[in-house]
Amino acid sequence: TRAGEVLVAVASGPGLSLEDAAARYAVDRTSAGVNAPPAVILPLMISPGVLADRVAKVAEKLKLIPAGTLAESPLFVDALVNRLSRR
Repeated sequence: TRAGEVLVAVASGPGLSLEDAAARYAVDRTSAGVNAPPAVILPLMISPGVLADRVAKVAEKLKLIPAGTLAESPLFVDALVNRLSRR
C-alpha cells in the first residue's frame, strides 16, 4: 500500500535532484492541506559509499526519513547470494 505519490530522484547526474523532489513533495503536501507523513528517501544502492552518504546528508538537511542501502536488507543479501551461487 502506498500513502501517496512516488518521486524518483537522482543523487548524481541528470534528472530530478533529491532537493527538487523534496521541494515538490512539500508543495504537494501543503496544497493538499493534509497532514501527510514525512517523505522517505530510499537509496537504491547496493552498498554504502559516496552517493549513499550524499543521500543521507540531503535527508538530514531536509528532515526526511532515510532508509538504508540494499546491502542492509537481509532479504536482498540472501537473494544476491542465491543468484550468485547458481552461476
